[in-house]
Amino acid sequence: MPISFEELQEVATRQVSPTKGGRVEESGLSRRILVVDDLPDVRHLIVQVLQREGYMLYEASNGKEALQRLREQPADLVITDLKMPEMGGLELLEQVHSLYPDMDIIVLTAYGTIQSAVQAMQRGAIDYLTKPFDIYELRQKVARIFKSRAQRAQALRSPIAPLVELGRILSSEMDLADMLDAIMDLVQRTFTPTRVEISIVDEHLAEGRLVVTSGEPLDGWPWKHLLREEIAALAAQNAPWILWNAGMDETPCPHVATSITVPLWRGDEVAGTLAIARKAGLPFYTRDDAELLHVFATQIAIAMVHARARQHVMDSFRGLTEASLPAVQALVEALGTFDEYTKAHSEHVSRYAQRLGRALGLGNGMLEVLAVGGLLHDLGKLGVGDTTLRKNGTLTPDEFDRVKLHPVMGARILSGIPAFREIIPLVQYHHEAYDGSGYPEGLAGEAIPLGARIIAVVDTFDALTTDRPYRAAFSTEEALERLRSLAGRQLDPFITQTWCDLVARGDRDDLSKIGG
Repeated sequence: MPISFEELQEVATRQVSPTKGGRVEESGLSRRILVVDDLPDVRHLIVQVLQREGYMLYEASNGKEALQRLREQPADLVITDLKMPEMGGLELLEQVHSLYPDMDIIVLTAYGTIQSAVQAMQRGAIDYLTKPFDIYELRQKVARIFKSRAQRAQALRSPIAPLVELGRILSSEMDLADMLDAIMDLVQRTFTPTRVEISIVDEHLAEGRLVVTSGEPLDGWPWKHLLREEIAALAAQNAPWILWNAGMDETPCPHVATSITVPLWRGDEVAGTLAIARKAGLPFYTRDDAELLHVFATQIAIAMVHARARQHVMDSFRGLTEASLPAVQALVEALGTFDEYTKAHSEHVSRYAQRLGRALGLGNGMLEVLAVGGLLHDLGKLGVGDTTLRKNGTLTPDEFDRVKLHPVMGARILSGIPAFREIIPLVQYHHEAYDGSGYPEGLAGEAIPLGARIIAVVDTFDALTTDRPYRAAFSTEEALERLRSLAGRQLDPFITQTWCDLVARGDRDDLSKIGG
């Protein structure tokens, strides 16, 4: 299937500037502000005042809407009223500090309710403004907060922080165009380049290449657009990056340089390159910078794979209200991006889940949901890479973090498509643990959807009874013993016992027909 790049082309036509997604200061810190107030006039006044200062502003009319906006696009500062319908400022404050602990909050309060502002600051607000507020005071307070953020960022600068934010961007509900905007902004803030360039290569594109840029043009820059074969050779190296120097010949520098180029991989295919550059005279990039940029490139490529999959799902199920098993089986075949192990594993889980659901007395509608959910439960692993998924050894923390994102990423691929409304909870929560120690949300007990608890049991069983690169398959008896040891901790104890009894009674003969 030809890859659809409509969303990428949308980004390219925007010609992303350094102020897109928040102006990037010399400190490398973005300046995104969410204004929350149920009075439109108040919101608009704050927006107008602060936009003149170069900040990126967006709005919400209450706390509930604000949380949705933050899921779509993270902010650095929230300015919120305290009294609003549906969800007020104090509840929003608590939610924001729980979900986004690094985000700063200013509360707005009337003169007669200063005590409420004090209460808000005790709960973590960084400052407050009284209504009606003074425009000069608003500017000063906001400037002071961003200066403090810049100082904190400088003191705590670490490669971990941008990777945490990158994970948050990838698990958000943005479309690919907005996601690439956010990633480009994060690249700007992390590496403070003069220019960023993403080059996408594909024979289905006009001229075979699409280029997305951000930052200042660099006249005379010896920018090298690698051919597909050169990118593949680069990616195969032990250190898959190139350090280049401006104003010199194009011989790569082994240690430091003013430009870095790293490859983008889409599954097992070459997708393009990500490059950053600084003007001559600015600090050099190091090999550590190159390693971190390579992680960014990997995540951008995964986002592209997911966007392709989502577009295919939307095209296949547009207008449908239910996702039937035959239609989803055809979809999985058409996507063609599951590795053989994941594809076989998903088929096993689908059939095991149906069998277990029948033993639990579930109706035909739920059995169909389990069958479809089993097929799609690992959809978010698209783009993680066969090398990581089939690694013969312990995953690195970065690799494990990428794998842990797959339930959320799978749910995001299916989100907003009516046919999958009952399937999404199974995909999103099948790695939650019964004792609350799982991911992505730490749900516990019956707060975990029933279908997800069923998928978790048979998912674990199939993983145990299948050869893996790092171990041989467990016998059926060994696998059942391991499942019982996980009951009440990772797995629902009643569902686990039902499955163990089902297999122990001899129904394993029925299960073996599907290759378990």
